[in-house]
Amino acid sequence: MLTRTMKARVFISCGQSNQTDEVEIANQVAQLLESLGYDPYVAVSEQTLRGVKENIFARLSDSEYFLFIDFKREPLKSGFHRGSLFSHQELSIAAYLDKPLIAFQEEGIQLEGVLAFVQGNCTKFSSRDKILSLIADKVSKTWQPNWRNQITITREPNQFADARHVHQHFPQGRPVRYYHLEVKNDHHSKTAFNCSAYLEKTIDLKTGKAVDLNLVEFKWRGVIFPNVVIPYNSSRELDAFFVYHDAPSELHLGSLTDSPAHRKLLGSGDYELTFVVHSQNFDVTSSTFKLHVGDASVNDIKFVLK
Repeated sequence: MLTRTMKARVFISCGQSNQTDEVEIANQVAQLLESLGYDPYVAVSEQTLRGVKENIFARLSDSEYFLFIDFKREPLKSGFHRGSLFSHQELSIAAYLDKPLIAFQEEGIQLEGVLAFVQGNCTKFSSRDKILSLIADKVSKTWQPNWRNQITITREPNQFADARHVHQHFPQGRPVRYYHLEVKNDHHSKTAFNCSAYLEKTIDLKTGKAVDLNLVEFKWRGVIFPNVVIPYNSSRELDAFFVYHDAPSELHLGSLTDSPAHRKLLGSGDYELTFVVHSQNFDVTSSTFKLHVGDASVNDIKFVLK
């Protein structure tokens, strides 16, 4: 099993008026969160719809946490001040995505919009000099840095297992080597349900062309059904392929099928294999691996993350 250190991603939404100290504060907040073990992102203004979609929305969707800092803007007739319009728009999206929220609001801002309805226990502050200590205290008591809301597919170079296939032609067992992938649930408290996997694409690197494959689920190690549960902060192994020791150039993909049309044999050469995992309650994930199959021995096989 792989041991990896995850850093929870934090989307920092706060005003960044160039006429104030807000840009400096935003950068200081990012440095603070990084020192606490998080992966921070400071949302900046985008000038195009494409930039908003590819940067702001994408980052917000991927983040585990949402930090909202609302600075005062122009005064209103009510005697209060307006908050940052752009930050409130980001807050609305974060609320829709159900992101865990810590919210801070400068004294004197009128409580309205989504913030008036979101149960964020908004912390008021009157001095901007104290905002960093307030954030550090709240984050340390509320959030956890070492996790991500994702499933990942990876492997170690030596992630394989040797076994024997026993049948009538090989009563003593035919030596075989299984090569595995590790599918990891990086969430700290949410179990991944109904996880299924398949090989999406195989590229022959010598020709640059895709190998013709019929789409079929792959087998999880130790079970004979296509769907498994992966508890939080745990992993399951997937049978990527197997090779007999006496036929090292014949690679059998780990398809879970009883149809010859859905079985595929790869010969010696170099390939790129892209695997995909679907889950009932996580986003779809994929990873691409480089594969070398030799002629002389199973030890010539190299199977690594690209």
